[in-house]
This record gives sequence, structure tokens and C-alpha cells, in this order.
Amino acid sequence: MKEISKPNIIGMSIIILLILFLGLKNTNAQDRYNTDKDIFISYLAQENIIAIKDTVTKRFVNDFKYLDTIEIELDTIVEIPSVLNLILYKFQLGKNKIKIKSSNKKILFNCSSCDTYIIAINSENKNSYRLKGFNGNDLLFLLKEINKNLYKKRRNGKIVKELQTFTNEVDFICIYESIIKEKLDSKCLKPCKDAKPLHLSR
Repeated sequence: MKEISKPNIIGMSIIILLILFLGLKNTNAQDRYNTDKDIFISYLAQENIIAIKDTVTKRFVNDFKYLDTIEIELDTIVEIPSVLNLILYKFQLGKNKIKIKSSNKKILFNCSSCDTYIIAINSENKNSYRLKGFNGNDLLFLLKEINKNLYKKRRNGKIVKELQTFTNEVDFICIYESIIKEKLDSKCLKPCKDAKPLHLSR
């Protein structure tokens, strides 16, 4: 019987460790993405932006247990690394898919004035912030967390301008100035939800 040399044993051990590491990394990435999707769906449900309707009884189902059966497709706008650890996700009605894994349930949307929703999620602690389309805007809370994690505190206005350099999908400057000047009817703060009838998601 041929004896396996020590270098070969070491080489095989390294390969096995690499396979295990890559497999664990991919699993963690998938878990993170599923969790981020769950956060996004929970916002849509809590603000009654989406509703679940029973196609048999013709009644709306106010039971959050069905949220686990919802599948949503999100676009990643940008990942901001370093001390911020932020990921910006976008859902656009008509472009991104959303469905429920049930033969007698369907999802309806309550939005007419716009069709885009954006949130930021801290990839480390999973804190999340509504930035566009929702009934509220969490930019000030986001700025507070950013400043808390910086070695030296910075002015909010400067942080906002830096955030704006990463994407034009969110008008950070307009949101910040509208909030501090109490111009809450600004277009950049306008929610997509209104009192018009719900319509079926595409």
C-alpha cells in the first residue's frame, strides 16, 4: 500500500478547509439576504402597503404568519462598506416580483402616487431605515447611528452630502433639508400609499 506523503496530506487539508470556508461564506450571504428580504416585507406589511386577500372568502387576511410565505425580489442599489456597513435595497412595483406561496391567497398593493420603496440596512446589526416611498422617513436615525460609529463626530450636513455621492436613487440632501426645515410636504418625503383602492401586484 502506497504511503501518502506529508506534503500531500497538508495540501488536501488546505483544500478541505477552503471548501468548508467558501461553503460557510455562501450560506452566511444567503442567510443575510433572506433576512434583509424579511425586513423589507415586514415594513410593507406594517404600513399596510401590501395586503393579503383570501380568494375563496374574498376577505383580507390580517395575520402576519403569512409573511413567511411571501417571496420578494429586491435590487441592491449600493453597498457602502467601511464604518457604515450599509446596504441600500429597492423594490419597484411592476419591475420587481412579489408573490405568495399559497393557491388561495394573493397580494395587493396600496400605492398610486409612486411605485418605488427603498430602505437601508446595516449589515452588521441589522438596523434598518426607511428612505423612500414609506409613510415615514428614518434618515435622522440613520445619521445618528453613523455618527455613533465614527471615531470623530461630524456634522449631519456633511454626512448627507457624502451619502449622496453613492447614489442618486435617494435624494438625501432634499430629505435632510425638508426634515430640519419642517417641509414635510416635499416631494422627496412623499409616501407612495394613499387612500385609493388596492390593486393586484404584477
